[in-house]
Amino acid sequence: MFDVDASWKKTFPGASAGFLVMRDVEDRKDAPEIVAAARALEETLRERYAGMDRARLREEPVFREYAAYYRRFDKLYHVQLQVESVVFKNKTVPCGSSLVAAMFLGELKNGLLSAAHDLDRVEPPVVLAATDGTETMDMLGGSKSKAQQMKPGDMCMKDRGGIISAVLYGADQRTPIGPGSRHVLYTVYAPRGIDETLTRRHLEDIRDYVLLASPGGRVECLQVVRA
Repeated sequence: MFDVDASWKKTFPGASAGFLVMRDVEDRKDAPEIVAAARALEETLRERYAGMDRARLREEPVFREYAAYYRRFDKLYHVQLQVESVVFKNKTVPCGSSLVAAMFLGELKNGLLSAAHDLDRVEPPVVLAATDGTETMDMLGGSKSKAQQMKPGDMCMKDRGGIISAVLYGADQRTPIGPGSRHVLYTVYAPRGIDETLTRRHLEDIRDYVLLASPGGRVECLQVVRA
């Protein structure tokens, strides 16, 4: 189901990425188990970063490595900004979709960038690669009339239908999780400098959040690869 293109290993030495496939899950709206986990995580984050200002938080190792990646493209790491909104602005985590919230909670907890897909909409194999700048993707939440041109040298994943996610532009509109999703794929991108054990633990955390609201779900695959 998964493959790694030589372009990814050549372009991103020391990076890691991961895949989590879960089946027989349920996308519950405002699941109380997920809401409770979100409120607990918010407090944990505020305690973890207590006494820090934004400049100090951005020097945390995970955020520093992602910032270096995004800086090459003149962009800011949005997960870091979301953590800042929870810590410094007392924002709460939205929990409308339990399957999407599971990924989001994992991102906030660990700082690692992820994407979520309805596995039934994916056309395997999923290939981890580096973009060459010729590809386009219909971004999730983007304009349906205009495909987004990829920047060269970005991490991406693609199936037989095209790119399903990229670090800089997120996930696509073709494969998103929705109310009827029963089988799901979560992926994670980790630039060089982030230990692959954290990449694996991040997927395990997403798994655990999913199982809070879907205790009957099962893991079919949890795999981490390294360049």
